[in-house]
Amino acid sequence: MPRKARSVAELSAWQRFEIKYLVDAATAARVEAFCRQNLALDHHCKPYPDHRYPINSIYLDSPHYSLARSVIERRTDRFKLRARTYCETHESTFGRPFFFEIKRKRDGLIHKKRILLTGKLADEVLWHNRYPSNAEGHDRHEDLTALSEFFQLRQQIGAVPALAVHYRRLAFETQFGQRVRISF
Repeated sequence: MPRKARSVAELSAWQRFEIKYLVDAATAARVEAFCRQNLALDHHCKPYPDHRYPINSIYLDSPHYSLARSVIERRTDRFKLRARTYCETHESTFGRPFFFEIKRKRDGLIHKKRILLTGKLADEVLWHNRYPSNAEGHDRHEDLTALSEFFQLRQQIGAVPALAVHYRRLAFETQFGQRVRISF
């Protein structure tokens, strides 16, 4: 039986194990071929002719890049602050919905919290470092908690937009049993 769609509440906070590999092009091609034969294409990939969907992330960091250094130093307890939207590089991000995310890694386990903000609200949070006075549609406790925590961490380290990353993701996942996702 196919996996049922996850609710908005399930998408706002979750935890998982995440393992990343750096492989050469030939190995990546073999793994991709295996995935195409044995796993389902992620539903986000289907509308795109090449089955790769766009991801634009703006990472926030302190003036001394303390969050980036925590990754380089391989600290077992670390976090990232980012704003993410899904559009092509030639499309403006102005007015687009942004997911504001806190991604923590503790002893190998990934914990992620996110809140979706659009238009002026997203602009206020990302570029003006203002807690939105009217977070329309975000009266759910989980959303407001995630937004408050995002601001608390941002203020604590003096984080500002520091790095923009764009890439296209190809992803596959299991259809039954425990969820496994493989992305390129």
